[in-house]
Amino acid sequence: MAEAREATVYRVCAGPACTWNVFADAANEPVAAFHDKSAAVRYAMGLARGKVSWRLLLGTAADTEASKPLDS
Repeated sequence: MAEAREATVYRVCAGPACTWNVFADAANEPVAAFHDKSAAVRYAMGLARGKVSWRLLLGTAADTEASKPLDS
């Protein structure tokens, strides 16, 4: 029988100054923060599915400012 893995829960919450924060499990510090809610949701879903690429983390010329993490 396959061993069960413990799942990580990612959540998106409104933050200060019109930002959206992505949290992992019950952490008090956000994993990332975005200006755009849909970008934060896409990032959290990518983390949950294990499909977050370095392109998203580092940003590209094609990315808009709203879809980049605030710390990049």
